[in-house]
Amino acid sequence: MDVKVALLTIGTELTAGLEADTNSFFISRELFNHGFAVSKHVSVPDSVDDIADTLKELIKDFDAVITTGGLGPTEDDVTRIAVTRALGRKTFIDEELLAVAKKRALSDPEKMASFPEGAKIIRPFKRSVGGFYVSTADKIVMSLPGVPAEIEDLMHVEVLPVLAKNIGQKITCRRKLFKIANNTEVEVEKKIKAIKGSYKYGLLPKLGEVHLYITVESSSAQEAAKDISLIEELVRKIFSRDLFAVDDESLEETTVKELVQRKMKISIAESSTGGLLGNRIASVAGASEVFLGGFITYSDDLKQKLGVPKDIIEKNGAVSEPVAASMAVETQKQTKSKLSVSITGIAGPGGATKDKPVGLHYIGISQESVEPVVKKFVFKGGRDQVRWQASQMALHLIREALFDD
Repeated sequence: MDVKVALLTIGTELTAGLEADTNSFFISRELFNHGFAVSKHVSVPDSVDDIADTLKELIKDFDAVITTGGLGPTEDDVTRIAVTRALGRKTFIDEELLAVAKKRALSDPEKMASFPEGAKIIRPFKRSVGGFYVSTADKIVMSLPGVPAEIEDLMHVEVLPVLAKNIGQKITCRRKLFKIANNTEVEVEKKIKAIKGSYKYGLLPKLGEVHLYITVESSSAQEAAKDISLIEELVRKIFSRDLFAVDDESLEETTVKELVQRKMKISIAESSTGGLLGNRIASVAGASEVFLGGFITYSDDLKQKLGVPKDIIEKNGAVSEPVAASMAVETQKQTKSKLSVSITGIAGPGGATKDKPVGLHYIGISQESVEPVVKKFVFKGGRDQVRWQASQMALHLIREALFDD
């Protein structure tokens, strides 16, 4: 993977912070999966000078430069002009696209049909307005539309084949993402260094988990696949149950999958998370096989209607171990599930006391013929982060209960 690729995303909405640059994420991932390493991302506003000057510098250092955005019909769409200037070429008009633009009664039809001299045109396809690319003996500049859906349409039918034909690639890469719980970033790094071999790794801390990226390079796809498979075996052995998902899998997906495998029905009772846990479980296809449902008992009155004794709430408070235990037990009784989980806590920013800080949560697990288990946590962050971490930990505790069953 020694071919160097740069991405130039164009749009004032990006540099002004009005929109997120999702195109760089998608293109980088797709290119990597097909053997092309993107080593630089740059964003510039809708300015001919900024685009042209930046493109000139990128062309010096990279084998391929892909631009996105600025190919539309409005005045701020100036990529065609900027690329033509950066390459030092004249403009030519494509008569077929000119006829299309005139038929659409655009205010400046020639603009939509103008390209740098020598450019190969990527014709409009499905949802896409198309694009163009200019190649030399060892360089290529490719301009794509800025709408993410249009780029997705073009990626496999145009972008990847053109890059492979014009610049090729000598190295095949394989990358695996491992999602790990109950370990800090430092702990994951320390453990992963025990694996010997030729590979690269990256670590990305997330809320309640750490993402470990492993990359291997080889001269053949077969060897690369073999190498990443061997490393995956070692990673699974090292982290065991703490490794809860791989690649695009989510924690809720793997949890539901394990519940289905064991044919175990579950139910839930939520207070501070307000249905977040249930929503995450229900979002997984096939969840109906194991998820009976649950209760959102945000108020003390509804906790009592669920079956939590009033005196337990008054004595211990709604955010307490006894209340979490009672919520889980009563939910299991009413739904007749094999396992139930409860969440009660203080999401913030208000509601804290001297003894009960923001982020304090109790998560209960109740199973048939087993005393309920309640664990205490104090999550850090804002309200949304705290609620997410509570739902995340509840899913982890469900998995732990399954492994211990």
